[in-house]
Amino acid sequence: MEDRLSTVEALSRAGAGSRTQESPVAVREKFLGRGHTPDAVRERREAALREMHDVARAELARRRGRLGNLTPEQQQGVETLLISTVNRLSETLIAAMELLEAAPGNG
Repeated sequence: MEDRLSTVEALSRAGAGSRTQESPVAVREKFLGRGHTPDAVRERREAALREMHDVARAELARRRGRLGNLTPEQQQGVETLLISTVNRLSETLIAAMELLEAAPGNG
């Protein structure tokens, strides 16, 4: 369990772009919640992923001017790349949360 927590803490530090630090357990509960039925967990994961996509799109819109003139196809390509990156990063976060979920005493 200690090794699992250190993995999550390392991921938390690596992705510490936010201004507040949450403990790994707080992050797990935020995204997975306390009810751990498969449907509930899946719904919370999907909601968390949608929230991450929304944040990424808002940041893209906020910084859009820095990209210069883009065709609609280029703009779509940038957004696709951004969402793909969010998906890849979220896989790591979700895997870390699943490790915490599977740890003894967390069920």
